[in-house]
Amino acid sequence: ENAHWISMLQAINVSDFTGNNRKYLKKVLTTKFFGYSLKDITSDYFDRDDIKEIEILNDFKKAAQEQRWQDLIDDILFKTKLKSNVGSLNDIQPYAIFKQIGDYCIDYLSKGHNLLELITELKQNISKDDDEASAIIEKSTDFNSVRIMTIHASKGLEFPIVMSVAGFKGKKKSKGIYSYRKVVD
Repeated sequence: ENAHWISMLQAINVSDFTGNNRKYLKKVLTTKFFGYSLKDITSDYFDRDDIKEIEILNDFKKAAQEQRWQDLIDDILFKTKLKSNVGSLNDIQPYAIFKQIGDYCIDYLSKGHNLLELITELKQNISKDDDEASAIIEKSTDFNSVRIMTIHASKGLEFPIVMSVAGFKGKKKSKGIYSYRKVVD
């Protein structure tokens, strides 16, 4: 996930996508943020300068130039194809990690650092072991797992699936399982 963020930030940090900088565009297009294959990006379509992906990246550049870090990271998370590329039930953990790295980016940039310093920080983080990298990725979120906690510990957290062994009561006195489902679009 760090490598995907590095590619995105490098693409945002270049002045344009002409000449040698075109490689940054093609690299970010193959990340989970856009999800194109290597075969896709070799087509003539991606040699044009009027593609929607460049427009999206230019919007990101504008937010970065104005140092609107929260807007930048939110836009990256929600205006790219990240959610559809890692948004299935099997990919919930990777999306959470992308979000945590995004939150780390906001915090780091808000402390007066620039994009190039952030890119360097993320590159250094790739080579760190799990204990050293914990400033970015919360422990126990880098693998698929079931989190067991009290209802009090879960306050303010959101999960796509919640199982409760007790505590819910229906209006009728029933002896079966009480089922609750919240549909989110």
